[in-house]
Amino acid sequence: MRWLSFTFLVLALVVIQVSICQPLALGSKRITPDLLLVVVVVLAFWPGGEDDVLVACWVLGLMKDLLSSAPLGSYAFSFGLLALLIRQLREMIYGDRLLPMMLVTVLGSFGVEQMVYLLSGFKGIGFGGHYRELSKMMVFSALLSALVMPYINWLLQKINRRLGLPRGRSY
Repeated sequence: MRWLSFTFLVLALVVIQVSICQPLALGSKRITPDLLLVVVVVLAFWPGGEDDVLVACWVLGLMKDLLSSAPLGSYAFSFGLLALLIRQLREMIYGDRLLPMMLVTVLGSFGVEQMVYLLSGFKGIGFGGHYRELSKMMVFSALLSALVMPYINWLLQKINRRLGLPRGRSY
């Protein structure tokens, strides 16, 4: 992986997340897609570079930690665990197709948010509100993330050489 190009990609995604996605958020609860998580899912399905991809996913989680009010390290741990799980199961999931990747994005996003909620509870940090409302927000955010996933996948396929990722998607 070319880390300088990856750094520019992450910074661009953070700027888009904060400057475009936040003002265009849906509903009264301001629900947005999680662009950093979508990149984690797409990178985890990419062949080759086991260690580089896991480190990149951890860095994406750390960046999400810095942007959120969750305890530091909770998103980094969750993103790394999600990437590790996808890397282990990607041949069974058949991640070369968009529909399985979108399904994994929905499940992964909801799972990561649930894990962060639990880790925040262990740390004694409450997010306020009822669990049912928070779960609804998590589901809608996961669905929005899945709708954005094909575009992020297309973008990463276009810039894969700049990132130092292999061209082929065969397993």
